[in-house]
Amino acid sequence: MFVSRRRYERDTAALKAEANRQRERADEANRTAAIEVGARRVIVEQNAALAAAVRRLTGRVEALKRKLCIADEAAGIDHARALDVGARLRTVHDAAARARKTPATTVGEA
Repeated sequence: MFVSRRRYERDTAALKAEANRQRERADEANRTAAIEVGARRVIVEQNAALAAAVRRLTGRVEALKRKLCIADEAAGIDHARALDVGARLRTVHDAAARARKTPATTVGEA
């Protein structure tokens, strides 16, 4: 089959342009993939740091809970009784607040 030189050069130029376009597309995909890999690496490092911080703080909270229980036992604090006294104090406080809102009656008016 006979192909003219102009057609050959035109086809060759089109093929080279397509090859360049595909190469640029592949290079862009490689750059994007490299960025994503870097971002994922940073995320993994941050997650590891956060997990370590959570473990450290959880341990600290547990240690403080133990110290608080030991201090409560040493002080002889009865939590059930303390809650009961607190509820009774709240009731007295609420009653006093209601009494302040109602007008005072004198002895002869009732």
